Amino acid sequence: MGERISADEIRKKQGLCDFGAARVVDLRAKQCIKDDISFNQETTLAAVTFLDAFVLPAIESGYQVYMYYTIVATPKLAHKRAEEGKNIRKDRDHSVDFDVLKKRFFLSQKVFPRIFPYCSYVEVFDNTNDMDLIWRTDNGELVFLNEELIKTSITKYLFDSISK
Repeated sequence: MGERISADEIRKKQGLCDFGAARVVDLRAKQCIKDDISFNQETTLAAVTFLDAFVLPAIESGYQVYMYYTIVATPKLAHKRAEEGKNIRKDRDHSVDFDVLKKRFFLSQKVFPRIFPYCSYVEVFDNTNDMDLIWRTDNGELVFLNEELIKTSITKYLFDSISK
């Protein structure tokens, strides 16, 4: 999976604000693309520019994009998990104001269908209760791994958004 690029880790390690860490992520990802270095980037997909800024330049440089997308049922649950994670993993600070997290939660679901067609491989997980792999792609085709859960899962919205 190559070099890991994480804004949270950069922010904490270098003592930067969110914007500063995002800038370092941007510069490092572009450098990896330029130098043909494999990398992975943890993101909330909350930036509408992500497709143009990272995905398309990577593809144009010969990269394949693999997306592993995890979602929970509600922004409130996402916030609770972030707070729990902060207490468990002292090396990763996931403190996020609830209103910011809520905005990112819904924006991510709008960005997902824009990026999806450009991905060589996708796995979608619902982590509301357990980390359930709901569906994935295989040679561009959707493969449903949990037919029952997709009917009730938040991932149904994602599936519907790419099936139009």
